[in-house]
Amino acid sequence: MTCTKWHDLHQMMPGIPPTDPADRNRWRIKNIIANPHLASQYIHCRFTLFLEEVLKKGLHTTDYWCRYATTLFFLFVSLHTNNALNPSSFSLFPPHPHSRYEWQHRGSAHIHGFLWLEDAPNMDTLDWNNVDELIAAKTYFDKYVTAQNPRPLDC
Repeated sequence: MTCTKWHDLHQMMPGIPPTDPADRNRWRIKNIIANPHLASQYIHCRFTLFLEEVLKKGLHTTDYWCRYATTLFFLFVSLHTNNALNPSSFSLFPPHPHSRYEWQHRGSAHIHGFLWLEDAPNMDTLDWNNVDELIAAKTYFDKYVTAQNPRPLDC
């Protein structure tokens, strides 16, 4: 589904949404395709707010790298499709020099990234032969990282 769940994004889109749910969903998808600059700015603003309010304040992030199509892509598409850009309304630069936007084939924006946390164990100096250091590092990361194998090994 193409970012159709973000109702506040679709309130910024041009036109009046149809009342029929199936038609409304198709209208939303067409608007995302026709207005990539709005969708890019929206995901940029959402991520920036999440970064500032949750990652930096809550997790005490000291640095980060993220990859979320590039702003040059949305600028090119916007200009190429005759969509006007208002420089005061759009951030033409991602929040980090290595940042970029990325879209799945169906249009869903997503972000990949790494965080450097203030109180995280230093993996460069970790003694991999010291069991106590390994347990301390595992205990720390277990608070933040989870994984589940959908196919148990016994099958």
